[in-house]
Amino acid sequence: MKSFKFSFILFLILTLSVGANAQFRVYHELGGSVGPALIAGDWGRNSTVGQVFGYDGVEVNFLHNMQLVRERIGLRSNLGFVYTKNKHNKDEWTGEGSNDPSEQQNMLAAMSGTSMIISLGTQLEYNFFDFGMYYPRNSWTPYISAGFNLLYYMNDVNTPQGIPDIYDNGEGIHSTSGLTTSFKGSMGAKFKFSRFISVFGELSLQRASSDKVDGLVPNASFGTDYLSSLNIGVMYSFR
Repeated sequence: MKSFKFSFILFLILTLSVGANAQFRVYHELGGSVGPALIAGDWGRNSTVGQVFGYDGVEVNFLHNMQLVRERIGLRSNLGFVYTKNKHNKDEWTGEGSNDPSEQQNMLAAMSGTSMIISLGTQLEYNFFDFGMYYPRNSWTPYISAGFNLLYYMNDVNTPQGIPDIYDNGEGIHSTSGLTTSFKGSMGAKFKFSRFISVFGELSLQRASSDKVDGLVPNASFGTDYLSSLNIGVMYSFR
């Protein structure tokens, strides 16, 4: 964890230094995005089946880009909020290790929960074309970005029919809040709608440093949680 925090601080220093050296070639963008979000963690898991996508969630982001026009590089800051409803897949319990698999199956089927995540972070962005320089000649561009987020998560897990064996008598259930970090990577494309307004679509994946983000840590856990999202957004350029 110490090395991860050191890497995060070093990343901030380097990216801020890039922005400081860009001088007058820097322009700023403000905007936001919204889209569906999925947590790949310990919901949808039994004693033999791995991670399963299938969660109802939404992500909202407020964004600031510091775009370095000539270098095709930007520094993006984000403040985001994610809300997901979590539930186990129907009939997922195999009954291994239990004298009453039907009881365990009913317990899992009755479980439900919610996860709320507030994220704050920064990413370096690389544009493959000189987006925004020669309007309208280069009116769109694909891009990639990578960086780190600070995550504050809040979980609520309900077990109305008891606690299944895979959660070690409740020790694997975490209806709590906490702070962790994540590595975030994104890929997307921008379209210049007008001189000052652009729209974009983006697919993002975050790897959290904690396995408690979704509220569950079963005895067969892989040790971390992932968050993916598909967002559509709009940015306004100040230049």
